[in-house]
Amino acid sequence: MLKKLNPNYHRKTLRMKKSEKNKVTMYNAVNAVLSQHQTSIDSIAPLADAVNSFKRVILEITRRDQEFSDVLGVTAAKNNALDSMTGKAYTISNALYAMARKTGNLELRDASSVSLSDFNKLRENELVQCIQRILSLAWANADAIVAYTITAEKITSLQQSLEQYRKLADGKDNKYAKSKAAREMLFDLFATAGEILKEDIDVMIELVKTTDGDFYSRYKAARTIKDLGGSQKSSTKVTDAVIVTHETAAETVTK
Repeated sequence: MLKKLNPNYHRKTLRMKKSEKNKVTMYNAVNAVLSQHQTSIDSIAPLADAVNSFKRVILEITRRDQEFSDVLGVTAAKNNALDSMTGKAYTISNALYAMARKTGNLELRDASSVSLSDFNKLRENELVQCIQRILSLAWANADAIVAYTITAEKITSLQQSLEQYRKLADGKDNKYAKSKAAREMLFDLFATAGEILKEDIDVMIELVKTTDGDFYSRYKAARTIKDLGGSQKSSTKVTDAVIVTHETAAETVTK
């Protein structure tokens, strides 16, 4: 059975969880602090290396999340194309059916007998074949069905809708496959970012405590994951956040 793709399903399975978004918000805050204290960071080569590694991970997380957004956009577009195509096909098939009944063409009547629910019961390849059959019947009877408001322009419009639907279907399948791999990679990226912060930067930040107290205190404050989406104030519960932008991270990576 052909079912509309559910953007909410893909959003839940592919997009970042609220807890992950909150982590990225923390990463963004940390990145901003690091960018404002580059001199102190550069004075400790291992710390500079760790900071650059952290920033590269942020960029990769952002890139992977964008792949999920692309899939959601294609899913919505495919659903719209499906609605448009089946609506046009239903109108034309009704005209063919009405004309067949009037002329007593039993073969055409049976071939053009289709309901909207019939479209929904078809698998994707079956639906394409059904639309192609309706198009063939429409072109074969193009002159006669003008009396039923079906012009050559309307038949052509259905043909274009079919081509658009097939294009989106192919694109969606490819993007979804890639996004599933990106989702798996995202888990690893969060683990890597957390490890760099905890095992490297958190440790070496202690080395600037006495030489750059402002840097030290601001870094510690930024390292707190705040609950921005919950009903109660908290610095540990993770719920919702704003995603770091590619431009923000890119501008601060030391080359």
